[in-house]
Amino acid sequence: MKKSIWIILALALLLPCLAAGEAAQAPSETVEIRGKFSLTCTVPEGYRYEENQVDEDLIVGSLEAEDGLRPSILFAVAASKEYAGRTLNDFTENELEELSLVAIEDMKEPTVTYGETAHGTKLIISRDMDPVNSTLDITTVYKGYYISFLMYPAIDGTVLTDEQVQTCIDFISDLWMVEK
Repeated sequence: MKKSIWIILALALLLPCLAAGEAAQAPSETVEIRGKFSLTCTVPEGYRYEENQVDEDLIVGSLEAEDGLRPSILFAVAASKEYAGRTLNDFTENELEELSLVAIEDMKEPTVTYGETAHGTKLIISRDMDPVNSTLDITTVYKGYYISFLMYPAIDGTVLTDEQVQTCIDFISDLWMVEK
């Protein structure tokens, strides 16, 4: 009898914890990259994933805010002959600087920092502070694929806030690149 009471009590305490854990999990999306690797990430709260284009050389998708008021995040994955088989972590300082310059060439007021994904892949984080065309571009190279994420305001002429930028950086930093 005591054993039954302890089991019921344990279940009564455990079930709400399990339910809370399931409710707290945000949806995740996985994009397969030509059978070589996959990108898996947690979709930020209030966003939905949309796959826009998939062909042999290019995959384009976006994360769109459900309310239409928060910034959109567009991403592109393209095979690169120039970086065939390489990852940004393999780049020399000169190559990293050259790619950083490419990332900011169209920006009016650029800043560049570096980060990495949860999987340890380096990221180039470029932000345009231009009040008319505020953007955030996060770039990496993985297994010969150029991967770019571009965040831009939902409303033209508005500037990305630090909080919005951090949401994007957190999203990309949580990105898992899984080899096949």
